[in-house]
Parts: sequence; C-alpha cells; structure tokens
Amino acid sequence: MYVFMNEVNNLISELFQTYSFKEKSKAFYKGRIESFFYDYMSLDINKTKPLNAITYYDINTYLKNLICADSERVNHYSALKRFFQFTYAKEKTNDIMTNVDKPHHERKPIEVLTDENYLKLRSFIANKDNSIYERLTLGLFLFTGLSRQYIASIRSNDFIYDNGVYKLRIWKNEEEVILPLKSELQLLINEYLLNLSKDEILKKVILKNDNALSIYITDLTKRLFKQKCTTTILSNTFISKALSSGNHIWEISKLTLESTSTIEKHIKDVESLSYKQTSILNSF
Repeated sequence: MYVFMNEVNNLISELFQTYSFKEKSKAFYKGRIESFFYDYMSLDINKTKPLNAITYYDINTYLKNLICADSERVNHYSALKRFFQFTYAKEKTNDIMTNVDKPHHERKPIEVLTDENYLKLRSFIANKDNSIYERLTLGLFLFTGLSRQYIASIRSNDFIYDNGVYKLRIWKNEEEVILPLKSELQLLINEYLLNLSKDEILKKVILKNDNALSIYITDLTKRLFKQKCTTTILSNTFISKALSSGNHIWEISKLTLESTSTIEKHIKDVESLSYKQTSILNSF
C-alpha cells in the first residue's frame, strides 16, 4: 500500500469540494486516480515516495503499461491531469503533467454510404416501378435521419398534411414533435397514402419491430449495392449530408431527435474552431 494514501484521499476530497463535482464525475475521477496509487505507487520501489517526488516519468510509465483500450487510457490521463494540476496549485507536487505524453486515441470513423451508393439508393427510391413499401421504408431512413425506434413506431395518420405540405408527427416519450420533410419524401408519402384505404389509416407504416427492421434494411440494400448497410449507416448518412451545408448542430439535433453531442461527433472540420470562436467573440 502506498504510504501516503491518506493524504491522497484527502486531496481527492478537497478537489471534489473545491470544484463541486457531480456524483457521476466523482466516480470517473476517484476510481482512476486511486488506480494510479494502488497499482503503480504501491509497488515496492514507489510506495515510500512522497507526493512531491512523483515525476512525469511515473505517470508516463503507468499510462504506457495500462492494459486497456486507448479510449480508457485517455480517461486515466484526464483524471490524473485534473488531480495533479490541483495538487500543483496547492503546492503539494511539482508541475508534473506538463511533460506527460497524452495518449493517442483515434476514434473509429462514423460509417456513411459512399457517394455512389447514396445515388443508387436515391435512384431506387425515386423509381415508381419499385415497391412503394420498400421505397418509403428506405426513404424514411435516408431522408429523415431518425433512428429505427422512431421509424418503426410511425403510423399512417402521423403523416400530417398542412398548408400544402406533409409533415411527420413523432412521439418522443410523452412529447409530440412535428417535423418538416424533404420534398422527395413528401412525394413518397403522397403516393403511399393514395393507395391506402380508410380502414388502414391507423396501422403502422412498417409492420416490423426494431430488430426485424434492421435485418430488413440490410437485406434490401444488399440487392442494390455490395456495401454493408444498416439503419445506423442510413441515419449517419443523413446527418453527414445535413452538416455539409453548415454545422447547424442544434437544428439537425431537432430534426433527428438525437442529442447535440451525437450530432457533434459527425463534424470533421475542427481545425478552424478557434478561429470561428474568436470571430464570434469579436462580432459583438
């Protein structure tokens, strides 16, 4: 056991009190900070080393030898950085983290349709010789970006005709949300409703549950192109296309009923972020 563990625990408590951490954040930091002292500083060679004798070499060695995913290694780095910045401010340790190597974590790219397959899908959807059911199902994913849980719940009377255009009603928990629709999708909806009897107006548009719908989309797109395609890929493609006209994160979040943090992950151009932020600050 690290000899100065009581002092470490007191400093962790002070850190949380100073910055008013939420319970979830406390768990994130506490577990990872303690792991460093339990797993590395408790080694025989380290356990009597005072806090102010810990160096960047210790942190680098610990992080390098962690057996975990790269993303989790970054989490450990972030927790230790916050802790040792605090201890440095309290003059309990040196400025350790300045020379610590931040672990590299490259996020897996978000998968979208290739441009060629996107055009093939649009062409299939627009072709009236193809099944209206298949075209509408694909169109709902490709032209709304909604997740399968919302699309699977759509009933025919959720297509609302208002002032010459169709809108889509979605229930998000107990909240009714009315969404505007792309013109291509409106044409599909009109064609679908024209062939619908009055007795069918309350039925679900897609007679499949979430899991069956995913399999259906995969099988359907296999006929059109070789790229593996899921409902998520179709939704990702919508978000990617929507962002191509500008980083309208909030608006796209409201269109897809996804969180802004989910939409933000699709943004590729982050290099100019500081410039754009400065421009905003200087605009008023």
